Amino acid sequence: MPFSLRSSVAETGRWVRANAVYLLICVALAAAVWVGAHDLVRGTKMGLVLALIIATLPLTIVIGIIRPMWFPFALYVFLVPFNQLILVGGFGTLGKLLGIVSSAAIVFWVLRSKRVVPAPLTVYAWGAFIAWMVASAFWAYDPQRSLTAINTFAQLLFLFVIVAIAGADDLDIRVVITALSIGGIVASLYGGYLFYTAGGQFEHRLAINTSDQGVDPNHFAASLLLPMSLVTVAALGARRWTKIALLVGSCVLLAGIYASASRGAMLAVVAIMFYIFIRTRYRLQIAALTAAAVGLGVLVNPYAWSRVVSDYSGGSGRLSIWQIGFEAFKPRWLAGAGMDNFSLAFNRVFLHVYVPLSTDWSRNAHNIIATVGVELGVIGLILVFFVWFSQFIVLRHVSSDHPMYGLRVSVEAATLGLVVAAMFLDLLYFKYAWLVFMAAALIRSASLHHAPSASLRPAGQRAA
Repeated sequence: MPFSLRSSVAETGRWVRANAVYLLICVALAAAVWVGAHDLVRGTKMGLVLALIIATLPLTIVIGIIRPMWFPFALYVFLVPFNQLILVGGFGTLGKLLGIVSSAAIVFWVLRSKRVVPAPLTVYAWGAFIAWMVASAFWAYDPQRSLTAINTFAQLLFLFVIVAIAGADDLDIRVVITALSIGGIVASLYGGYLFYTAGGQFEHRLAINTSDQGVDPNHFAASLLLPMSLVTVAALGARRWTKIALLVGSCVLLAGIYASASRGAMLAVVAIMFYIFIRTRYRLQIAALTAAAVGLGVLVNPYAWSRVVSDYSGGSGRLSIWQIGFEAFKPRWLAGAGMDNFSLAFNRVFLHVYVPLSTDWSRNAHNIIATVGVELGVIGLILVFFVWFSQFIVLRHVSSDHPMYGLRVSVEAATLGLVVAAMFLDLLYFKYAWLVFMAAALIRSASLHHAPSASLRPAGQRAA
């Protein structure tokens, strides 16, 4: 385990003692508000929920000011797998609202505390990438589509940049990683519950739907890759009951991925396990866990393996899409057709390309190389390769004897798994992908804070 439970409890105790006055005031105020709210809404379940929310509001506000990584950011990462299911009126998803609130809370905390770490190389790489995205709107087939997509991308990038430069410490990492892991396990348990109940399957695959919203099983499985990697690596170095609990959590996450029957996610799991195998000394445990994972997959959803070994659909039509996409790439190979214009470029050459398996009009690429190549051209491809490379090496300074080395291996394995999943999915607009990037940035920040020779510096100074 990268952190001991004893040190975590001790550090939490020190933080509570340092902020005891604020917390006591909040508890007293919360009790008073609870009594009043309960009297107003007595007798209804929703009223009790609202009373609880109102009562805890003073405490959450104080925590948001003192420790924004605990709240609202930890709640944001916890709910990422459920992002598409929780809507807030006409505003959008709860995840979007929490992302905005988290950005504001972290910015306020950074300005108040002046705890800043130098931005990693990957921040500048993403900045160059989004600059090229904005430029592509000037020659896009449909500029409005480009601007809409850029707006979504910019919101995710802004939160990432804020997290990357905020001076997080070890305790922040513990809270965020715990929330992230538990959120993934809860989501997987919920998916498993639906999968084994009526209405929870569609064509032998997990189906998560509400009255007007649903989650693509491929994206659901991809959102579990980071929690699975974190819990698995933590289990390797744990002992006794902690190891058993973490291994059970890892199996739960794997079961959720198998229930989705996502071939891309299953290949990503293979990549994650292989990376952990070569970067840690727990090779025998990894081999045993991999064998158990294969057996678990057969028990949970045999159809998932049949989709891999006997696929007659060309990857659910992906091979045909990529063949047409290659022809769409040729007319504007240097600068591309414009951000989020793949389907329009696809339609322009659709009738001119023979494919052995038919497909429909206006298809998405389901592949990051095809998407970026068609939309942003060769220049965009060079930038996206640079982005992924810079993202992968962001924790290279964390050596094997560093207490956060386990977290480094976990996040690098998840990044590799995300690259594999991106060969079959368009995922750059999804929060779970950026959660991998933010986890790496947070661990980097805490590791710089942890190292005596690399303490927090004013913004503008370069880090190693």
